[in-house]
Formats: sequence, C-alpha cells, structure tokens
Amino acid sequence: MRKRRRITIYLPESLLYEIGLVMRQTKTCRCRSEFIRMGMEHYVQEQKEVHRRLVLQNRLAVGYQMMGALNLELAAEADDDAGWQDYEQALAEVE
Repeated sequence: MRKRRRITIYLPESLLYEIGLVMRQTKTCRCRSEFIRMGMEHYVQEQKEVHRRLVLQNRLAVGYQMMGALNLELAAEADDDAGWQDYEQALAEVE
C-alpha cells in the first residue's frame, strides 16, 4: 500500500454540502477523504493530459512553420506542371 500523509484543507461549507450530496447519490466513496482523493487524482490526470496536448500542439505548430517554405516551393512547382493541371481536370470530370 502506498504511504499516505495527512493534510489539512479548508473548504467552504457549501462545497462540503455538495460533496455530501454527491456521495449519497453515487454511493461510490465511503468517506470524504476517499472522495477528495479520487477527485484530486482525476484533476491531476486531467492536467497532465492538458499539458501533453499543449506540448503536441506546439510541436505541430513548429513543424508546420518549418515546412512552410518547402510547401510553398512545392505548390509553386505544381502550378507550373502541366501534368498537375491534367490531374485536376480529371478529378473535376469525375465529380
């Protein structure tokens, strides 16, 4: 079993009341401590996921910026290519 440490937190009465209501309705936790522990674990996992997504989003943005010049060059080449125009025309005919 993981070692646990006792901490003291202060919560508004209204929040404690809401916690009690949810605990009675769901019957998933035996005590407030367990309910709060589960909520904190959920919050920590959610924040990790948010951070992971932000890191990925930033990496993708950098990648797209780095590839921007190459993409423009390839697009310019495609405009000059008669084969590309034939391909686009063939696609238009299919539609």
